[in-house]
Amino acid sequence: CVLCGGEPTLYNEELISFAKKIKEKGFLIKLDTNGTNPETIKRLIDEKLVDYIAMDIKAPLTSEKYSLATGVDFNIEKIKESIELIKKSGIDYEFRSTIVPGIHSKEDIIQMAKDISPAKKYFLQSFRGEKGAIDESLNNSKPFPYDLMKEVGEEIKSYFDVFKIR
Repeated sequence: CVLCGGEPTLYNEELISFAKKIKEKGFLIKLDTNGTNPETIKRLIDEKLVDYIAMDIKAPLTSEKYSLATGVDFNIEKIKESIELIKKSGIDYEFRSTIVPGIHSKEDIIQMAKDISPAKKYFLQSFRGEKGAIDESLNNSKPFPYDLMKEVGEEIKSYFDVFKIR
């Protein structure tokens, strides 16, 4: 079962209760999160309610860069806390970043990798500008150049046990 959504950890008590019911039925649980609620992530880990966590890394770990990439203000310390909780959890996990032209640079990708390293898994994926993007200015935008992602990948792959471009 995958707990995802907008951000599932916004529903702290409801999420915990729901995860307990799923575990009682014998299912494995994957959590997809943006890392904004480390308290909930910690509870899920401590109560053994998740088996895998995938966390989105939106930008280099500065308030300015995160705000630019997301369009909202983030408490960057909570993001950092979630990263460390996940890395030390003892459960399987991955970090992933969707690279958006005009928002991310080669240097940003390298910095994101440094910010989370060392880590088990890191995946880069290119944003696909299609009709219906929340930020309409991104509709029809061209993907981040694959050759550039591949070049950056060669530079950062040693920081991770597994690194791939999706």
